[in-house]
Amino acid sequence: MAQTVDLASGSYTLSFKAAQRACCITPYLQPVMVTVDGMQVGDVVFPPSTDFTAFSIPFQI
Repeated sequence: MAQTVDLASGSYTLSFKAAQRACCITPYLQPVMVTVDGMQVGDVVFPPSTDFTAFSIPFQI
């Protein structure tokens, strides 16, 4: 997914929920990587189950 926003310089935190898809063969390793202007911010996160889990990734512009 992608979203375009205009942000002033500063510190921000991106908060979202993610879940694994129940498909394929376990373990369902489905990493989520967040990028800002094409650069990875924060660590790659791995939703632990098919239940939605909240994540927060701080970043600076």
